[in-house]
Parts: sequence; C-alpha cells; structure tokens
Amino acid sequence: MNLLRPGTVFVNVSRGAVVDSTALIARLQRGDIIAGLDVFDPEPIPPDSEILGLTNVFLSPHVGAHTGDAYRPFFALMVDELSRFFQGHETYFDLTPRSKANRTGESLL
Repeated sequence: MNLLRPGTVFVNVSRGAVVDSTALIARLQRGDIIAGLDVFDPEPIPPDSEILGLTNVFLSPHVGAHTGDAYRPFFALMVDELSRFFQGHETYFDLTPRSKANRTGESLL
C-alpha cells in the first residue's frame, strides 16, 4: 500500500483476499488515498472493522459484476431482502456457514 501515490483512488472489484486488509486500513487512515471496494477480506466486513468508519472509503455490497439488464432484477431482490429483514420477516438469502465457506473457499470439514 505504501507504493500508492497520495491522491490515488484504489478500487478493488476482484477478490478481497488479493489485498492486505490491515495495510489498506492503515494507509486509508493516513487520509491521503481514497478506496472504492466491492469486495473485502474478510467478507462480510466485521461490524467492528475500522474501515466502516473511514470517510475516504466507498463500499458497495459485492455487486460489481452486475451491470445492464442483469442489474435491475438483482437490485430488486436486494431491496426486497432488506425490506423483509427490517420488517421482521424471514429472509430468503441468509449467509449460512455453507454459503460463507463457498464464498471464502474454506472447507466445511
């Protein structure tokens, strides 16, 4: 992260693990770069992660691959899921141990 020049906008839409998250947070805390992140490691971002409070970070909910016509139905599903959650209804797409392991490449064994 120290190789980035001040004023750099760092964008990661590939995989969170390709970046040293600790080094990224430390560099962002210096306040001389901006980050746009569609992915992070670990994912989901822990609720106590310092990155959530940084004003020079823009986070998206891992939707970088969704563009064009495919984006509208995905966005509608996301809004419906959030609405169900906040209204106290059962959600359709919970992050289960199996789905989390699949996303991070971990083994359930």
